[in-house]
Amino acid sequence: MRVREISIATVNGALSAEDRLTYADELSQLRASILDSANAKVDGKYLFAGFSEKTKPFTKNPAYPGVGQPPVLYNGDNGTQQFEISPNELININLTGNGLMLGDADNDGTTDAGAVDIFAVVTSIEEALRADNPAGVTAQMDNLEVGANQVRGYRSIKGNLGRRLEVARDHMEQIKVDMEEFRSRFEDADILETITSLQQQEQSYQAARPECYRPGFATVDSGLHLNS
Repeated sequence: MRVREISIATVNGALSAEDRLTYADELSQLRASILDSANAKVDGKYLFAGFSEKTKPFTKNPAYPGVGQPPVLYNGDNGTQQFEISPNELININLTGNGLMLGDADNDGTTDAGAVDIFAVVTSIEEALRADNPAGVTAQMDNLEVGANQVRGYRSIKGNLGRRLEVARDHMEQIKVDMEEFRSRFEDADILETITSLQQQEQSYQAARPECYRPGFATVDSGLHLNS
């Protein structure tokens, strides 16, 4: 959004070349910030590198501005990480940077139709400002909007997946509660069965004892007498 604001402001014919250089310096900082975000890490793993979690996904291209060379290179892969949220139901939980930032979802080295290389667009705008070329900035305005929509689209997809994960989590929590109830029932049933078995064993034991040793009898002077 800030890059778009700068672009709109700098096509104003009233600005001087010095003014555009000031905006170009700000744009350079924004471009560096975008690069840092694209190389974000969580728990020591790069978010947008595919399976190459230990590889920094985006680096400046030392060959730029050579002919046909992009300003930033993607060093990750196109690996899709999946998470099982229920039996035989998998969802993709990661997002590779080649599609997000370079518009190259299939990772074939070419920007896909209807997508843009966001780094290339921002770099082009900065270079146009340094060259005091408002027309060059205007030429990138549409591409800048495409890039913004590109990010919004991926964010929307992941937002939907996030909600799906929340639903799956709640479902699993309910299953956990149900299983605890079942376990409690089985444990209670085992206790009842054990008590019943003990009572049956006690009755069998009492029935098998000699009458003189059954409750209610006592021996006095070697004779058997019924207790009063």
